[in-house]
Amino acid sequence: MPLTLSVIVLTHFGLLDGSAAVAIDDKSFVVATDELNTLFVSRFASGGPQPVFDLDRDLHDFPSAKKKKGGFKEADLEGAAKVGDNLIYWIGSHSRDGDGDDCPQRQVFFATKLSEESDCRKALVKEGKVYTNLLADMIGDPKLKKFKLEEAATKKPKNPNALNIESLCTAADGKTLLIGFRSPITNGKALLLPLTNSAAITSEGSHEKAVFDDPVELDLHGLGVRDMVWHPKLNAYLIIGGHYDEHLNDPDAAKPKLFQWSGDKDKKPKETAVKLDELNPEALVLFPDDRVLILSDDGGLEVTPKIKQKDELKNKTKRQDEVFFRSVWLDVTQ
Repeated sequence: MPLTLSVIVLTHFGLLDGSAAVAIDDKSFVVATDELNTLFVSRFASGGPQPVFDLDRDLHDFPSAKKKKGGFKEADLEGAAKVGDNLIYWIGSHSRDGDGDDCPQRQVFFATKLSEESDCRKALVKEGKVYTNLLADMIGDPKLKKFKLEEAATKKPKNPNALNIESLCTAADGKTLLIGFRSPITNGKALLLPLTNSAAITSEGSHEKAVFDDPVELDLHGLGVRDMVWHPKLNAYLIIGGHYDEHLNDPDAAKPKLFQWSGDKDKKPKETAVKLDELNPEALVLFPDDRVLILSDDGGLEVTPKIKQKDELKNKTKRQDEVFFRSVWLDVTQ
């Protein structure tokens, strides 16, 4: 099936970056920004995004820096995956912060559930507990020694081979979650790690550790995983491959690419003909009508207004119409 990128680029005002999202229905999606510890619902037929879930407020076990010295620390949510009709898992980048300091707020994995309330401010509720030992479980797994994750976890996130999780995807079986790494890239290949017991490790009172299936090394032409989604109509995964560091305005930097992959470990992902050069693709959102919305993280692009300063956004000194991210539809046709 050919994949066609719409020529119409949508603009979503009110958020600086759309870093992870899942569709709620055919007209709305819940989205995280990697600059705020808040989840939002964005609707195509209405105004700006509405906040529906505050990690610092609604997760009593979130390692909030507001309770300590140092001020705001972002969770850097980079991946989201929907399991069943209403359960959504979220994952932080698990990287160091921009200064290279350890950041527990980024080392989170948790679930929310879509409520049946009509008020969009009550659209998400906590499900289970926040799991904060995922990095330790990965470092301690013998199957992952070759990827040197312990060393990678000590580097600044934009450095070569620093640890940086960017994707969370529900596998074709509907149960396993696939954790996609933007970095490290080992022997030119991106790391994909299947997590098999997400419900167990996020259950209240559970003391289970994360259990991983064999890691998968993806040949994405030297790029890491920015996001991926299983598309049942294609019977394949769609994968955004991206550079470990944006170099957004560098014309010579490696451009993002869209791949299609069967899920067979012995088969390479195939690069599609879809061109993403004008975007900084960050997330893939599958909607009920089989279309896929590609979110673009525009925080560092020259196309975005210079007025958008991250610290000002966090302090809420800018209006919603002064910040935005873009998206474009990917159509799957017969």
